[in-house]
Amino acid sequence: MFAAIASMICIQLGLAASVGLFDSVGPSGAVCLRLACAALLLLAIVRPRPRDFTRASILATVALGVVTACLTLTFMAAVARLPLGTASALEFLGPWPSPPGAAAAPPCSGRSSPASACCCSPNPGTAAPTPSASRSPSPPPSAGPATSC
Repeated sequence: MFAAIASMICIQLGLAASVGLFDSVGPSGAVCLRLACAALLLLAIVRPRPRDFTRASILATVALGVVTACLTLTFMAAVARLPLGTASALEFLGPWPSPPGAAAAPPCSGRSSPASACCCSPNPGTAAPTPSASRSPSPPPSAGPATSC
């Protein structure tokens, strides 16, 4: 229990420190610095032996690193646009499921404007449309004025 709380405190303090770097290095630079520091800290604490690595373990480590970098980059992009507390709360809550028995929203037609990436939906938690679904012949039902994401 203590380790989980200490981990969350470290994550939130790291995020708060990263937000301060946005003016000088931007969100992607903050991600690079954050992941580089985390890698160095992990190497210093764990001190792995290179002879213990297999090809499969190296590939798994690289895959985990790429996924972690993408996740952190998308989160930092959100923090650049939203307050840190709001973005952290949304990350913690995860995706919003549709209520039981609710019909899924129809895919967006993509006709509103090229600037809108078809990411807004009247039902939160619905999946983004595929390129083929964005060319559907019928327009989506009106959910009010179009908003950009």
